[in-house]
Amino acid sequence: GVSIEYDPATKTMEMRQDGLIERCIEALGLDSDQSNPMSRPSSGDPLPRDSEGEPASGEFNYASVVGMMMYLAGHTRPDIAYAVN
Repeated sequence: GVSIEYDPATKTMEMRQDGLIERCIEALGLDSDQSNPMSRPSSGDPLPRDSEGEPASGEFNYASVVGMMMYLAGHTRPDIAYAVN
C-alpha cells in the first residue's frame, strides 16, 4: 500500500510505495541491498548486479515489470513517468 509521512520540521509530506518498489526489484532479479538508488544510466556507472554478483539479465516478465513501473509513475513517482513511457 501507500504510506504517507509528514515531517513537521520542514512541513512536507512524502508518499511512498516501498512494497511495490521491492516487488519490482525482486521481479528484475536484483538485490535491493546492492542497488544504488543514485546511479543513472548516463553516469557511466556499471550496470547493477544480482545477488550472485552477475550482471542483471533480461530474464524477467517484461510486461509485468513495466506495468508495475507505470502504476508507480502514475500514483506516487511522477518523476519516473518519462522514462517509463
